[in-house]
Amino acid sequence: MVNTLRAYWLRIWKEPGNAIRELLDLTTPAVTVVLIALFGITMLFEHSINRNMLDTLSGGTLFFIILLIGPIAGAIGWIMTCLFTFGGSRLFGGDATFRETMIGITWGAVPYISKWILLLPMLLIFRGELFTQSTPLIDESLFLSLLYLIFLLLDMAMTVFSIIILSRIIGEINNFSAWKGFFSVILIPAVFFLLLVLRVIITQG
Repeated sequence: MVNTLRAYWLRIWKEPGNAIRELLDLTTPAVTVVLIALFGITMLFEHSINRNMLDTLSGGTLFFIILLIGPIAGAIGWIMTCLFTFGGSRLFGGDATFRETMIGITWGAVPYISKWILLLPMLLIFRGELFTQSTPLIDESLFLSLLYLIFLLLDMAMTVFSIIILSRIIGEINNFSAWKGFFSVILIPAVFFLLLVLRVIITQG
């Protein structure tokens, strides 16, 4: 498992198409579990930053939630993404099996998980203020404010790269373009979102 992760972690960035073709035969359940858990922890960590979770929770409680609930949230998000992407790819004539789609989504999470090269330094530098609405130390320091902005821009760039790589992976396993891979991922969730917005508008109207 460790050898597979080490061998393909960077390769999935550089040549996602070729890498995923090989990983369809190499990915084990243990690799899948580890990547899903890391994805969930990363996702919940970022959510905690965006929601200023230390304004309502203690540091120990937040740490416990991220480590315990994160993998569960990751698993739920993973299976939903697999289902939506599998259905979306069929609409565009894709031929990947559901197993291949699951493996593609699993390894497509690697660039997102790699955000820890930013998140860990942010945690060490900004500490508790990373999770609170009030940021007096950052606000009083021009250097820290600029550094925080740089981190945010880099985080956005990594998010874009994550989407691009996932789109290429889905396109590769379905034997169609990366653009179709992109729309395979977002189409069904976008439809559900629009239906939800429409329902809210009708209800309030």
